[in-house]
Amino acid sequence: MITGNAPVHAERWGADEFFGGLGKTQRLSRWTPSGRITFQDDILGVQPVVDVRIRYGRWYSFRTVRTNSRGEFSGRRRRTKARYKIEWRANDFKLKKHSSIRKSYSKSVWNKHLTGKDALCAVVWVAAREYFYGDIDGLSRPRKKTARLRINVRDDSHDEGWLGYHRAWLIGTKVEMFLKRNGVYRSPSQVYAVAVHELAHNAHYRNFEKISDRWTRDREWRKEIESIIKESFATGIEWYFCIKRYGKNTLEFNYSTDYTGIVEDLIDTDISYASRGGGFAPGNLRNKTERVSGFTIKQIENALFKSNTWNQFRDNLKADYPSRSGGPRYTEREIDNLFANWGNI
Repeated sequence: MITGNAPVHAERWGADEFFGGLGKTQRLSRWTPSGRITFQDDILGVQPVVDVRIRYGRWYSFRTVRTNSRGEFSGRRRRTKARYKIEWRANDFKLKKHSSIRKSYSKSVWNKHLTGKDALCAVVWVAAREYFYGDIDGLSRPRKKTARLRINVRDDSHDEGWLGYHRAWLIGTKVEMFLKRNGVYRSPSQVYAVAVHELAHNAHYRNFEKISDRWTRDREWRKEIESIIKESFATGIEWYFCIKRYGKNTLEFNYSTDYTGIVEDLIDTDISYASRGGGFAPGNLRNKTERVSGFTIKQIENALFKSNTWNQFRDNLKADYPSRSGGPRYTEREIDNLFANWGNI
């Protein structure tokens, strides 16, 4: 016979069944749900998953806590078992993932190291969090419309070989990310680069809309701004984020038509035309030199966000940021040649 303050259901079912088979000492003891979430990066090795939301508890009572800068989390003390689950949700964006990552009911810490496709999802989170909340030298942030920006992380390949795309419509925007190319999973660093590229399109589209002081439908934005402007900006932001995270010359990338290296060449002091990692500048630029340097990433963004055409972008840079000591360095002929060469590859 059960006496004292045990719930009435415990008497009906038996104490062991009601308290999950735990002994008296265990069921009365408190414990703290806690753990650490990390992922495997192909260049940086083991990395923490920062500021992700962890949901823990039982079906009738859940709480949430976020990981710190080391990927660690610690919840409230409790008596009963808890189930853990990662929720890829921030104030301004959320990831819609292929499947959930969770741990079944237990009274133990959860130290989860993400590999494979789960690590690819984690690096998309890292890219989005850095773009929305990180130190990005004054660059414009991606902007949501009415709700969180939705980033669909898809465990497949695009039929036409796309790595990702940005789409806008009347009430919101979304980004599609494909973890595979031709059926093969890409590396975390490659997925990071593409995630930044697509988020840069969102930042461009939403802030162009703001500058133009009118509602801009996606099809109008695509029509009014030259492709070389949109893709060169996103490619340049991708380069900027990647060198901050991984260092110079760690990712191989070949610039091409529309996806130009103009941003890199406006910033760096290297007199050869831009290339990345083991890649090369396009063939017609390999033996040429350029001596434009010293622009900041924010200056480039400011000039580009006011531009619909390639020539407008060039002219805005020259008008707003003339060559001077301690700033951009160029002659008019040099910057004209830089734009002409990248515009005709």
